[in-house]
Amino acid sequence: MLPQNTVEILKSLNKSELKKLGDFIRSPYFNSRETLHLLFLEIDKQYPELTDKKFEYKRIYKKIYPGEYKESTVRNLYSDFGGLLKKFIAYEKFGSNEMHFNLELVNGLWDKKCFEQSNKIISSLKKEMESTISFERGRFLNMLALEMCYSNNLNGMNKRAPEEYNAAFNSLLDNLTYFFLWTGFDFQCLDSVLEKAHNIKDKKVFINKEFLKNIDMENFIKTLPQGSYSDAMKIIYLLYKYTGSDISGEQYTEFIKLIKNNFDNFDTITKFTVWNTLLTIILLKLVPKDNKYYSEAFELNKYFENFILVNNPDIHLAAPWYRNVISIALVVKEYDWAKKFIDNYSGHLREEIRDKEINYAMGRLSCQLKEHEKSLQYLNKIKFEQITERLNVNFYYLVNYIELKSYQPAISMLNSIRQFYSESKEISEMFAVLIEDSLKYFKEIIKAEENNKKIDYAILKEAENAGRYYQKQYILEKLKQLVN
Repeated sequence: MLPQNTVEILKSLNKSELKKLGDFIRSPYFNSRETLHLLFLEIDKQYPELTDKKFEYKRIYKKIYPGEYKESTVRNLYSDFGGLLKKFIAYEKFGSNEMHFNLELVNGLWDKKCFEQSNKIISSLKKEMESTISFERGRFLNMLALEMCYSNNLNGMNKRAPEEYNAAFNSLLDNLTYFFLWTGFDFQCLDSVLEKAHNIKDKKVFINKEFLKNIDMENFIKTLPQGSYSDAMKIIYLLYKYTGSDISGEQYTEFIKLIKNNFDNFDTITKFTVWNTLLTIILLKLVPKDNKYYSEAFELNKYFENFILVNNPDIHLAAPWYRNVISIALVVKEYDWAKKFIDNYSGHLREEIRDKEINYAMGRLSCQLKEHEKSLQYLNKIKFEQITERLNVNFYYLVNYIELKSYQPAISMLNSIRQFYSESKEISEMFAVLIEDSLKYFKEIIKAEENNKKIDYAILKEAENAGRYYQKQYILEKLKQLVN
């Protein structure tokens, strides 16, 4: 039978890529063994049903080899084919990335001692890269690699004029510094959110955190010359800063202005990083101060959608980001926009999570549209994988049951959430603080509706003044209907 990792890679190929694999294997430059080509023909014939039965050792041996059967021969053939398949994947990636090609070219010329030719190519590449300011994180790493090769070429030519060598060496160090700071602050933004979301309380001292924390970035940015990457450094630093500390409305306004002024210089990955981190900052730092920031977040989503998703049909979306975008649209009651977003961009989710995310999104949207039976149908299709998913879905069940006047199922769901909340040790503080108030107000709503009674005005005021909690918008609207 074919090794599982080989089958997994083969099944990931489309028909066009499978044809390219055949051309790759037939090329004498990459493969001189006819047996590997014969194995590919058998794979091509059976694809995509690469069952164990069709690739039993004896069956494949008889199709490819004459003489007495030897299992080790087929095992070795499968192993060699797997190695060639991985080489094909690497060459396809290499061939699609012009910068990787150029970096290997200049290094290859250095190996051949063609130092001047290598440096001519490097100078041309640097001139092209420096003609525009780009905040692509890989740019700094690529420039670093080019500068290293340029310095090596100067050494190889015994041409170490102090000024030229000094300029090349300091440019190398500049790009190393940019790359470290850009990547370090970028990853620290993500790490800060993950620590809160997963309740990580490890008190270990990590060098990277302490180093970045103790850099006087604001003063450092002021020293950077105009026309350099001062704006890029400021943006990535402020994303890091506001993820971990407070941000005022005025600071947010200035920050958005800075981002929009430099937006065209971002590569697609950086645009997503900025978008996702900004949403996190708004939801965690600004919305608790004033719900008006949900509208700010929605306008931000429309802005980024036009610049990123519309022009990048092949881009992949992460589930948390997808959920946040839809949540914001639902809060500001932009239901048509939410439906269009689900229809237009759900195909960008990974295939293995796509159905679940669509069902969750449509379950939430249907609930907001008061199509509660339909909402339950969508939610019933979801299989729980994470604690946060279970909590979110269960609170939507609770809303649907109340609106359908199914009070006993609503009480059962309320008790189930309370028990899960009290017993689970896996709920992080970030989510735990959202549960208790929500349970209290849902209990008041169910009791009032089931007994056809009114709710005291003091409870409404208390709910309005409380911080964030699950289904706050629904709870407040419901309490206003039930208040004396």
